[in-house]
Amino acid sequence: MKHCCFFLICCFFIPQLYAESNADYKISPSRMGIVRKTLMDEGNYYDITINGHHFKGSRKWGERWDILKGAMDYRGKKVIDLGTFMGFAPIFIKKYCGAQSCTGVDFHYLDSAKRMADAFEVYVRFIHADFDSSTSWEEKLGYDYDVVMCMSLFHWVRDKERLLNYLSHFNTIIYEGHQPAEIEIERFRPLGYQAKILGTSYSGDHQMTSSGRTIILFTRSDS
Repeated sequence: MKHCCFFLICCFFIPQLYAESNADYKISPSRMGIVRKTLMDEGNYYDITINGHHFKGSRKWGERWDILKGAMDYRGKKVIDLGTFMGFAPIFIKKYCGAQSCTGVDFHYLDSAKRMADAFEVYVRFIHADFDSSTSWEEKLGYDYDVVMCMSLFHWVRDKERLLNYLSHFNTIIYEGHQPAEIEIERFRPLGYQAKILGTSYSGDHQMTSSGRTIILFTRSDS
């Protein structure tokens, strides 16, 4: 009966695609040089418009941000983003959603992420960690967070059980995997999580492709 209730909650219903966002994100004009240099140095993964300048990329940030900002009320919460890449998620959550604190974690790109946080004039704590290392990255990160984000990281980590064990310490997880939604949901079901499908993030100009990845909110009550 418990298992049935879990899947009824999930419904395996993927909502209608979010309308593509054409938002033009504003920063101080004096900081545009930082943005241009950073995105040119790294090659822009995200397609984003800042101060009227369109930076072309393979994945539309506005579409992804529409999903993330609507996932929950972040006000007053401590958020950690595992595999943060260039830090867009924690930067935007801190700047626009009133989070108490935001932390981004990655093995690469952190210098660029720090420059982007500076350009958007927010403080985000960035931590260097290798999720495949034998050293205890778990102790380095700690567990004092209200929300943990794990977006497109699980697929690339060798010791998946280790990462899943870390995630299981949190009651609220925003997760994006590479497998179909029902497989990703089943991964968390034995840990007592309920699942809500938030939307699908796509890459490329044509959205109806196999590159779409489902973003899921996992929640669990204290017991």
